[in-house]
Amino acid sequence: MNWNGRIGEIARVWFGGYLAHMQIFNFINAGIGVGVIYMFFVLMFGRLPKAGLSDSIIIFCILLLLMIYSAFGSIFYWAAGSFNYLWAYFVIFLYLIPYRIFWHNTLQNQPISNKSIESIKALSMFFLGVIAGWSSELNIITLFVFLASILVAWRKNIKLPLWYFTGGFGFFAGWLILYFSPGTAKRAELVKSFGLYFSLRDLWSMSLEEKIARIEYIFFIFPRRNIMYLGVTLMLASAIYTSQKFTHLKALVVWILSSVFIVMCCIFIHKFFMLIFGVIYCALLWWDCKRSEFKTEAKLFQALIYAFMIYIVYILATIQVEVPHRAQLQYTLINIVITTAFLVYFQTKFVLLYKFIGSGIVLATLIYGFHVAYECFIMNNKWQQMLGFIEGQKALGNQDIVLDYKYFKSGYRNYGDWGNPGDDPNKWPNNEYARYFGLRTLKVQ
Repeated sequence: MNWNGRIGEIARVWFGGYLAHMQIFNFINAGIGVGVIYMFFVLMFGRLPKAGLSDSIIIFCILLLLMIYSAFGSIFYWAAGSFNYLWAYFVIFLYLIPYRIFWHNTLQNQPISNKSIESIKALSMFFLGVIAGWSSELNIITLFVFLASILVAWRKNIKLPLWYFTGGFGFFAGWLILYFSPGTAKRAELVKSFGLYFSLRDLWSMSLEEKIARIEYIFFIFPRRNIMYLGVTLMLASAIYTSQKFTHLKALVVWILSSVFIVMCCIFIHKFFMLIFGVIYCALLWWDCKRSEFKTEAKLFQALIYAFMIYIVYILATIQVEVPHRAQLQYTLINIVITTAFLVYFQTKFVLLYKFIGSGIVLATLIYGFHVAYECFIMNNKWQQMLGFIEGQKALGNQDIVLDYKYFKSGYRNYGDWGNPGDDPNKWPNNEYARYFGLRTLKVQ
């Protein structure tokens, strides 16, 4: 725990580094990835996927958005990224599923649990909670949601089982282990030396102007691609609302005007205010639809309100440190929830449009998936060529290697966000590459 306090990183150091060099790791890691997608579906719908067009479209949609928006290569291919993020989400989702099933059964007035195994469930959820809470610093958001769920249960007089509390306590204990571990402290100290980390004490000692400036900065560095995605979300929500409230020509005019306004907001206003605007805009649509008895539309807009709010909360959770693309999978998952909400709406209201969109999603996933697979195959060939080139140069007695940049350049933009060697042989990771290959120096041009 002297470098990274996450249990995923500890597992990588303990056995993952050895396992990653075995062929079986590819199958194990792929199984973990399938499990993450499968469990995320369960968390969204409260049930298992069924054979058929509807659920297949959702699964294809999840795959497509993961490949387009997430740091797919760093999470699914890179061993360190897989253990820290993919495996972490596997454990977190596994931990959350009992809570999702509990609330689903409670709201559906279905039998909840078998009292005879309550103690076993309580103990199991405690240990699973410790591992899940230990896996990510951003689990603090899950803890707040857990506390909110207890308040909701208290207000609605819902009796919570013992495992509900032991699981939450274990999750909190795991998060405390992570946050106060020596590895986390050492990593924070290193990142702080680069001016990229602020402790809670640093944030507390800031003036009000400095706190506001820090919040402005973390929203400023929030990826523009997600803002554009949310802009399209608002335009689509506006189209649905106007089509229900106005006649065809008037609906078109109102939608065009609102879309122009949304695009202007995406381009010119600060990202924080754009997200706040999204919450307010969807809240107004929800309120009017609820007042007008448009129940399906109101349910959709309510989901969008939650999505925008969760976006804001997750961004605020990064106030202490900037996070790389591979640590931003939560934003892609929110985008998936938004897209799924629209698909469910279209399936309910516009069946032909839903089938057309669904067919497009399946086709796009297959085409883009082929592109990703092809680029991964090309990168593997490049790596093998690079190894052959290095061995050939070493056989000639050359200990100062200059590599072509093409060996590290992929045609798939999300292939990886790890550090590649550059043109300075004395900087990281050039010196680590040189040490690994038994060279004096290594650089890339």
